[in-house]
Amino acid sequence: HFMIEGWAVYAEARMEEAGFLDASSRLFGAFCRAIHAARGLADLGVHCEGWSRAEAGAFLAQATGMPEAMCAYQAVRYARSGLQAWGYMGGRLAIEALRERERARLGAGYDELAFQAWLLD
Repeated sequence: HFMIEGWAVYAEARMEEAGFLDASSRLFGAFCRAIHAARGLADLGVHCEGWSRAEAGAFLAQATGMPEAMCAYQAVRYARSGLQAWGYMGGRLAIEALRERERARLGAGYDELAFQAWLLD
């Protein structure tokens, strides 16, 4: 689960790095990263600070500007699955660490497509 969630965020970053995103897509990506951060804080609020689902939902609505009904649903989702919101970033960071290790190990012989194929295999 950790690596699957992380793969999505990792792939988004690689698309931006490769120049596939225009300015509006990069701006939308920044907004999505802010939402991910707010979800992570709501997750910690519920599991570490004792927030109720209603408090987590209210926090998400205030922090993101998303509709309250959507935020209430997300608060339930993260209350049921602790640290799931952090899995996105943790997975991305784990994949990036693997990528950097392979780049250092292989030097000029590093092949991005081969790395991606190995990772997905």
